[in-house]
Amino acid sequence: MGLCGGYQMPGKSVEDPKGIEGPAGSTEGPGWLDTKTVLTQQKRLATVQGRFVQGGANLRAYEIHCGVTEGADRSRAWLCEPEGAASPDGSVRCIYLHGLLDESEALSAVLAWAGLNDAVAVDLESAVQASLDKVADACEQHLDWEQLSRWLPSS
Repeated sequence: MGLCGGYQMPGKSVEDPKGIEGPAGSTEGPGWLDTKTVLTQQKRLATVQGRFVQGGANLRAYEIHCGVTEGADRSRAWLCEPEGAASPDGSVRCIYLHGLLDESEALSAVLAWAGLNDAVAVDLESAVQASLDKVADACEQHLDWEQLSRWLPSS
């Protein structure tokens, strides 16, 4: 599985004719995907809303990348139409979308895609909050707040 640059690298090549990411040139990839990426000066910044191919769960994500990826393996969208690419046997799957797992419904859909059909629905917001609470509790317990306040500038 690849995301963003991890989508570009498994293809046949990444071309940088204008030297955006370093010296102008082209780098051959392993060819795990029948794709080619050409880096462009314009960065793609976009919010994407759609539905997962399998299961139909709603998704909200974003793209932030330089480059355009084309090739035959783009005809097999991985998670959502029309984004991403997959090898013919499905062993390599890549996508440009960031933040796919930030919503419980989307995370559950990806877990189901991965074969965890019996997985319970994930309440991601509660899980994140519980993790933040643990960090806050540890800070409260182990930090010397009086010493920290002495290091802060007076207002």
